[in-house]
Amino acid sequence: MTVLLTLAAFVIVAIVSPVMITALTTRARRQEIAQGNTRQDENNAITQRQLETVARLLVESNTDTQHRLDGIDAQAKRIHTLVNSDMTAARQSELDQTRTTLVMMRRVVALGEAAGVSAPEEDLAAIDATVARIGELEAILADRLQQMHEVEREAAEAEAKLNPVQ
Repeated sequence: MTVLLTLAAFVIVAIVSPVMITALTTRARRQEIAQGNTRQDENNAITQRQLETVARLLVESNTDTQHRLDGIDAQAKRIHTLVNSDMTAARQSELDQTRTTLVMMRRVVALGEAAGVSAPEEDLAAIDATVARIGELEAILADRLQQMHEVEREAAEAEAKLNPVQ
């Protein structure tokens, strides 16, 4: 009987041992997988937070850069306006002087004709050239005035973008 019991014990141990070892190994492996998944989820969460931070910083950097570029553009337009207004003032001065010169040229011709001396062709050609130059200067000044208004409008729009009304 003891032999039977011993033999039965051996058979039970021979059958149950591998099953128990497999069950324990499977359980340990499942725990490792669960822990690995938990670590992977934690790593994914950390990576997601880092990506969100990078994206936020990138947007802030782009916004800051755009504001700086808008500021530089507005300054360039102001400088352009100042240079343009200096050139416009110079052209206006030239126009005023040319008009005065035309008046004097016509008076000289009129005085000569009153004295019985006809004006030479060169003088009449100079008067015609002066009249043409006055027309050119008036056109240039009209164009500059339009450009100046356009630049001022664009500068105001850029300024409004930089400093929006809240």
